[in-house]
Amino acid sequence: HAGPVYRCRWSPFCSDIFLTCSADWTAKMWRQDRIDPVLTFQSIPDAVHDVSWSPNVSTIFGSITSTGRIDIWDLMNPIEPKTWLELEGRSLNCLSFAEQGSPVLCVGDNKGDVTVVKLMGQDFEAPPGEAGTQEAQEEKLMKYLKKNTQ
Repeated sequence: HAGPVYRCRWSPFCSDIFLTCSADWTAKMWRQDRIDPVLTFQSIPDAVHDVSWSPNVSTIFGSITSTGRIDIWDLMNPIEPKTWLELEGRSLNCLSFAEQGSPVLCVGDNKGDVTVVKLMGQDFEAPPGEAGTQEAQEEKLMKYLKKNTQ
C-alpha cells in the first residue's frame, strides 16, 4: 500500500489468503507466500476503512469508505463492485458480515450509529448442499486464484 493500512482480514476459507485496506483508496488481496498483492480493488478515490469476507461465499467480500460507501466485491469480476450502497453524510469505520449464514452485514459510523444491511440476491446466499461446505468454498477460491493469478 502507499498509505496507512487500516485493517487485515484472513479468509475464513483459505488460511494463506488475506485482505487489507488502506488510506491509499484500495483494498488488496494477498497470499502469505508472496511479496506483491494478488489483486487490487478500487472503486472511488476515498480511503478504505475496513474489509470483511463473506462467511458464506468464498469469493465475496465487502469494503467501506470514509465517505459512506459500502462496496460488495466478487472475485469472479474484480474490476468493479458487484453492488454498492451509499450512506451519505457518514464516515464508515467498521464492517462485519453476519456469521449465521444469512447475507446480512452491519457497519458502524463516525456518528455512533450502526446500520444493518441485507444483501439481496442468490449470489450472496450460502450455496445449497455440497457446494456450500467449507471444503467446496475453499476449492472454489483456490481454483479462481490458480486460474487468474499465475
